Amino acid sequence: MRSKEIKIAGEKKEAILVAGGSGFKVYTVSGLNGWALALGRKISFIEDKTPEAQTVANYVNLKYQPLNEHEAMKEEFDQLIDSLQQRELDSNI
Repeated sequence: MRSKEIKIAGEKKEAILVAGGSGFKVYTVSGLNGWALALGRKISFIEDKTPEAQTVANYVNLKYQPLNEHEAMKEEFDQLIDSLQQRELDSNI
């Protein structure tokens, strides 16, 4: 199990790496309900009980999902990453 201290909303929190891929890492965060999605050096926190949180949860637990739904879940997760990256670009303008 890989843990790391990350900063969310200005506070350092203990996080555990649960998934990763090319250019991203997904963490669960101690004391918070949701997911931390690291895209490069930028960390976005996704609150539980949102559609985005369900998308991340589906991706993290992909091996427990029906095989015929894997591609759709991966595509939905990729779209979430793209939208988070676009928000970051838009906020830097």
